[in-house]
Amino acid sequence: MDFARKMKEAEEKESKLQQTLNAKKSELRELTADGAPSTTVAPPKAEKKKFNFRWIDTAEPGRRRPTRVGVIEAADNDRLYSSKSEDAWPRLSVTLSKLRPEPFDSSCLARVTGPQNSEVSLEQPSAERYRSCLYARTVSTYPIHPSKQKRDGDPVCDRFNVQLFRHRAVLALGDGCNWGPRPRDAAARATEAFVGYFANTLPAGGIPVLKDVGPQLLKALATAQNAIVDGKDDPYEAGTTTFLGGLLLQLQPNELDVPWVFVCVSVGDCKAFHWSAKTRRITDITESNRCNSTDATDPGGRLGPQLSEGAPDLRNMELYFEEVHEGDVVFMVSDGVHDNIDPQQLGLAPDALHLKGANWKEAEKLHPSETETAKNIFRRCFLEKEFGALLAAENADTLLPEALGVSLIERCQQITEPSRAWMEENPNKKLPENYTQYPGKMDHTTVIAISIPSSVGFV
Repeated sequence: MDFARKMKEAEEKESKLQQTLNAKKSELRELTADGAPSTTVAPPKAEKKKFNFRWIDTAEPGRRRPTRVGVIEAADNDRLYSSKSEDAWPRLSVTLSKLRPEPFDSSCLARVTGPQNSEVSLEQPSAERYRSCLYARTVSTYPIHPSKQKRDGDPVCDRFNVQLFRHRAVLALGDGCNWGPRPRDAAARATEAFVGYFANTLPAGGIPVLKDVGPQLLKALATAQNAIVDGKDDPYEAGTTTFLGGLLLQLQPNELDVPWVFVCVSVGDCKAFHWSAKTRRITDITESNRCNSTDATDPGGRLGPQLSEGAPDLRNMELYFEEVHEGDVVFMVSDGVHDNIDPQQLGLAPDALHLKGANWKEAEKLHPSETETAKNIFRRCFLEKEFGALLAAENADTLLPEALGVSLIERCQQITEPSRAWMEENPNKKLPENYTQYPGKMDHTTVIAISIPSSVGFV
């Protein structure tokens, strides 16, 4: 009986709602018939979510770490090291508080952005430079489609943005995901917002101690994320981009004798490397940022509306820290560069690197950590050999940013030439998946290289 009563009440309620709806429709018809304009009231727009990547304090005194961040390099007594272990965090806040950047000055020496032409090619590259200390260049290694007389992949979706000051440099690199105007604009907005944060938002004194750089990098990253969707009625109208942004900071004299540091935040698979003038060795600063080392289609993360509510994909968001010295070179590259110095993309089998597995997917499944480590070692050795030969050919002791950048771009051009030639001859066919015959990966390809100045700073 109770069930029947509830059903009757529901039917009566539904009937009243239908009567009200019919009355409203009748009123609307009468207004329209009298010549009054009928109006449609749009539903209220959902408020766009603003993102703020914060540092969280843990229960242990003096211990702080950023959300979703697993790697940062820290100082321990008289040496610097990198660690994923939780043991590094208690020492991080205490030790880095002793390192103080030089006060920020507002006078910008140079601003380098690009590419200036969104249809750059190997024949007409977009290169920007500042004296001999900074070089940035973007090319497209995609083939020219004969029927369209246009290069596949245009417009180029990589974007670089650098500002130089006397005691610091702000560097940003975005690699828009997929093709078209939306990822291109996402990369442009993100890099502009990141660099602009450190030019316009920080207080006049800058960052007082080095341990405060991490939170500021995360705030700048949040600014970049919000800039991508700013002005969009629907956040999913925006594109997505991988992103790497960093600060090169001169430090005040300190007991660790560290003159300069490079600190960066990464989302996705752009990479930063360090070439040491003293040892001529390469360090992959972002060594751990490729979540799926055998799948070049998965960048590991990206800014822009990738997840629900327009949220970014922060699976591999990390902070990194590297000590650098006068004459060293820090260089940032998109995956159009480092995928072309990857053993898998070059047609090598896993056993060539002493890994078990019939193919690279099997090797990663069996030994994921060992596979990633082997690839990282291969990239470092490849670059050390490349730059060593470059110095020997020029009988030089110092590696200049332009020489480094030109060398990497030309290497990518050379490696992808067989694939590009095949695609131009067979424009309507899929490139055979044979890395031995068709090595490398055609892509939008960017290098930013900067040399570390003396104690005088940039001039």
